[in-house]
Amino acid sequence: MRKPKPARAVHPGRVLSRELDARGWSKSRLAKLTDLPLEHITSIIDGEMDVTPEIADAFARAFGVSSSFWQNLQRNYTKDAAHLRAANPPAAVSLVKAEKHERQKVSRKTKAF
Repeated sequence: MRKPKPARAVHPGRVLSRELDARGWSKSRLAKLTDLPLEHITSIIDGEMDVTPEIADAFARAFGVSSSFWQNLQRNYTKDAAHLRAANPPAAVSLVKAEKHERQKVSRKTKAF
């Protein structure tokens, strides 16, 4: 049986953003809890930076989950994005840009409140 092909690739930053929202935490608070630069947190949320094993460890401590949770999110994103690009390069690039644009719109609306 063939494995299903991914319909989209979800960056760990999207999960991170939702987790911060659910906890009512700011990016600054997470940066302080993890001793990571705020720019790193922002870059991850924007989908511009990967979650490294070191960052996964820091997130694990802050959120009380395993490091492998964050590492698996990154691994799955990397794999799914590669499959999407290989299957249809222009559509995959458009999808990633559209999702990033949508996150930025939501982020701007949240800051306005």
